[in-house]
This record gives sequence, structure tokens and C-alpha cells, in this order.
Amino acid sequence: YAKKRYSKIYVELGIISNELRKGDREDCTKGNTTVNSRIGRCVLMVKPRVLVAEFKHETNSFCSAKTGRKEYEARYIKSAEEFVPYFTGAKVEPGEFIDGAAEEGLELVPVIAANAMPSGPVTREIFDFVKGTILNAIKEQGPFDGILLSLHGAMALEDAPDGEGELLTAIRAEVGPGIPIISSLDLHTNLTKAMVESADALFAYDTYPH
Repeated sequence: YAKKRYSKIYVELGIISNELRKGDREDCTKGNTTVNSRIGRCVLMVKPRVLVAEFKHETNSFCSAKTGRKEYEARYIKSAEEFVPYFTGAKVEPGEFIDGAAEEGLELVPVIAANAMPSGPVTREIFDFVKGTILNAIKEQGPFDGILLSLHGAMALEDAPDGEGELLTAIRAEVGPGIPIISSLDLHTNLTKAMVESADALFAYDTYPH
């Protein structure tokens, strides 16, 4: 991804600041504050908190072999603590998320990254594990100002045809209508109604190879 494409994502998320009136005896130089000369007030700059996660699979529904935890571990499953060290500097979506967040002043809260080689349908067990990890982070580590995801767009489950749609629907139900949900997608995404209705913005690759 070119960084200019990710600039669109961060414009969608927005930059949030809270303006606080200060009395004459309060010191604007203390803490995370600065003086706004135009309005004559101290301004407390608050970094937007953005949950970030990756969950990818390009499913071949004609393949009889299932894609479970073992298949994801063969490529990678990265924890919240491993996310930034693993992806920093990498020319893939999470790596550009990290770079873009630094440039735009966002606080990224990594949760999980799971990616498997293209193969048969994803098992319900691994899907529910990754989905549950993301939903638990929303509940326990929020509030968040945005949700930023790296998805493929062609994930099918062993018991449902639209993995990304199910995931995005569950996230939307958890965060409510006011929090932006934004995701990158592969060129080969199968865009569904559930995905479009649950996300605020979806950015797919527009070049091949990618």
C-alpha cells in the first residue's frame, strides 16, 4: 500500500482534541497541554485511541481441507505484545498502520494478527477465537475512537459463507453506530452487504501483483 492511500483512513478517523478553559493561576506548560493563541485557551491534546487487528484468509470453498489453528500458526498468530515489533517497517498493511499512526498522532492499541495460507474453509473454532479476542479487547480496553482492521475479504467459514461480514457485524454491534470501523481489503475481496453495512470505509488493493 502507498502511504497516500492510508492518509484517507486517518482522515476518516479524525484527530480529536479537547479544549479546557484554564484560570489565571493555572500553568499551560504543565502536562500534555499547549496554548492556542487564536482562542486564548489552554488546549489539552488527546491522542485518538484506535484498536488495530488483522484477520486474514483467502478461502477456496472447493478445497476439502479445513483451515484451523494449526494452519494459522504455520503462518502466524501474533499477540498484542508481538504486533508492533513484528510489523514495524514491514511493507504490509499493519506495518503501514503503524507508520501512519505515528505520523498522524494516533495511539494504536494492537490486539491480534492472524494470517493463514489460502486453503479450505476456516474452522469455527479459530474464527471464534480471533473474533472473541477482538470483542473482548473492545469491552475491556475501551473506549476507542476508531477500529482499524486488516482483512482479506474472501474468508469463508466451515458453517457460514461470509467471515468478514460476520466479524464486522459483531464489532459494529459491540461499539455501536458512532465509532468508525475501517478496513483494508485484498484485490480479490468478495464484497458483501454485511461488510458494507457494518463498516464506515473499506480500502481494497487496486493493483496486481500486490
